Amino acid sequence: MQRDSLAYLQAVSAKIVTDLSLVSSSWIDGDARNYRALLLEGDAKEALKTIYAAMGVFIKSELANERIAVAVLTPSEEDEHSCFSDNTHRDIATNYQGFKNVIMATYKGAYYGTSPLDAMSIDAKAKLRHLMLKIENKIASIDTIAKTSRHFDYQIRPNDPQSRVILKLKNELRKLGDMMVIIAKQNGIRI
Repeated sequence: MQRDSLAYLQAVSAKIVTDLSLVSSSWIDGDARNYRALLLEGDAKEALKTIYAAMGVFIKSELANERIAVAVLTPSEEDEHSCFSDNTHRDIATNYQGFKNVIMATYKGAYYGTSPLDAMSIDAKAKLRHLMLKIENKIASIDTIAKTSRHFDYQIRPNDPQSRVILKLKNELRKLGDMMVIIAKQNGIRI
């Protein structure tokens, strides 16, 4: 059993290193085929189209559907994102924060130049910010409850009032994913 555990840890550690190397190499200077070259030397509109589309898919399909909906709709702790570590509440918060950092062009409270919001109409920007605030309030609720009284696997149970909050969060994240089409369009990109 101990050998199997060691073999497993070695295999997953190697996989993580391989995956992180792939991500890192996508941004190395001098490779004409990677994301860096596409953004800095290639067709910027095509690169932004890929980025906006991927952000929409991530927030709608991956975060809302795979990481939240599957867990709350089954409802099974085995289907929650971090079923072994009881860390799903944090995963949801940090995944969303990464998305928000790109949309807002911020990191740890600092502003890093032009954001996709800058090209948006006042009305569209207000709708987006309102939706994001609703999402952030629900994520904060899930996180606070997980830290103070019951983990995500208890919050997803049908008799827990928090399960309705989680369902609403899933629906709002899906709307946010759909809004990436509007964000892209108002930035001159068609996806």
